[in-house]
Amino acid sequence: ITYRLGSMTVSGETVRTWVEDPYRVERREDRYVADLRVASERTSGGLSVAMRDYGVGRYNDERRYTTTADFSHFLKERLQAKYALTVNRYDRYPVDAPDTSTIVYQTDVRFDYHASEKFTLSLSYRYTDSYSANIYYDNYAVNRVLVEAKMSF
Repeated sequence: ITYRLGSMTVSGETVRTWVEDPYRVERREDRYVADLRVASERTSGGLSVAMRDYGVGRYNDERRYTTTADFSHFLKERLQAKYALTVNRYDRYPVDAPDTSTIVYQTDVRFDYHASEKFTLSLSYRYTDSYSANIYYDNYAVNRVLVEAKMSF
């Protein structure tokens, strides 16, 4: 469902789908997403919240919560700055272990130079921080700098 009121757009979706599994276990995904976006001539921003349930049959074994806020602004006619912050929470309910939770923070700062209608150069910095009190291999931090040249056909 999408509703537009001037420069603001509100949308929501609910989906039930089945995830392909190489072990041939029929795994279900239930997804609920709400999105708010505001756009003007040079600036746009949005907020999105989502919840996803994963399971086999009637039983859930994982739940994911996601919140994303993003902002975009054209600094000049061809130079665009973007910022996004995403927070993910993964709750797992394993059969043979205590419940676990992982929280992942992701931030993205990006500059796009639109050289032409079909060619864009981009420079971005991404930082990811993951933390779990119970799963030691879910604790990590990653810094990335990306340079991209994109041509559309």
